[in-house]
Amino acid sequence: MRTIPPSETARPARALQHRRMRQLRLGFPGRRSAWRSWAVLAARFEAAAVTGDLSLAEARELAGAAAAVRFPNPATRRKLATLTGWLFRYLDAAGAKDWSEVTPEMAEGWCRAAARHRGRWVSPAPSTVRNRQWALTVVCDALEAAGAGVDPALRPGREPRPPAPRRSRPLTAAERDLVRAFADRGLVGSRRSAMVALAEAGASAAEIASVRACDVDLEAGTVRLGAGRDRSRVNPLTGWGAEAVRRVLVVNRIDPADGARLCVTDAVGADRGAQSVATRLCDAIRDAGLAGAEGVTAGSIRLTAAAGVLARGGIEAAARFLGASSLDSAAAALGHDWNHSDDGGGGGRGG
Repeated sequence: MRTIPPSETARPARALQHRRMRQLRLGFPGRRSAWRSWAVLAARFEAAAVTGDLSLAEARELAGAAAAVRFPNPATRRKLATLTGWLFRYLDAAGAKDWSEVTPEMAEGWCRAAARHRGRWVSPAPSTVRNRQWALTVVCDALEAAGAGVDPALRPGREPRPPAPRRSRPLTAAERDLVRAFADRGLVGSRRSAMVALAEAGASAAEIASVRACDVDLEAGTVRLGAGRDRSRVNPLTGWGAEAVRRVLVVNRIDPADGARLCVTDAVGADRGAQSVATRLCDAIRDAGLAGAEGVTAGSIRLTAAAGVLARGGIEAAARFLGASSLDSAAAALGHDWNHSDDGGGGGRGG
């Protein structure tokens, strides 16, 4: 029996490795098609290295082949294929037929082009812009690797900064009445109305989740608030809020002296409880038709009462009402410049 020397078994392996290295260098995964078709493409792209130009169809083909090697995850490749398809259709519609005719304005225009959302055209979200910039960068990398000329100005600039969180503002009197009207979905009191009532008393979502029945004093019209062991802050309930809490206690047969939580069950952790409260407050705002109003968020409910406290007692009283860590944070939440005297009487830092 003839023994095959290692040199004979290594030769085909070296040839296969050489072919794969060539495929990877060119960005062509041979497993996707016959090597002959890739060889034709290779000749075309090697010619492009001399002329420095490609047709849009060739550029798209090269980018897709290179992405198949660079990104092994099928989901990533599908997403990239969709984005690059949109990119080259946009460039074609813009009048470019060859890659050399693509201008920085075309590239930037595609990154910022309007997107279809729920049947209408809207400005693209920052995440959409970043995804488009990523796809354009992949295309530029693939063409440069093949030797085609790529104008540095075509490459996307800095990624768009994420939008600043929408700043909450106090509700107007009409908006506050709408939220109150839609706090309950039925005719009887619900825990959601109690959440709105406690928010009107200056409680945050985390504080609302931790309020227990014994923290509410309906005769005095107050609620004890705070985080952790520090529960020394006592805020007044509004007239509507006190009645809303009373209905919840009666309907759910909760003993006012009971130590059970008022708005969430004891089985729910602190983080989940706060998240649940914030979601229910947002639901009340949405049901009231205010979800699209500028600056209206779940935090707007507590800021509405705080704005009244600020007008009556100044920034220090408003900070105590909100349980803010500093006067600066309270002023920032209310959009108040406390470097100057308050018009409502005191509390300012300046004279």
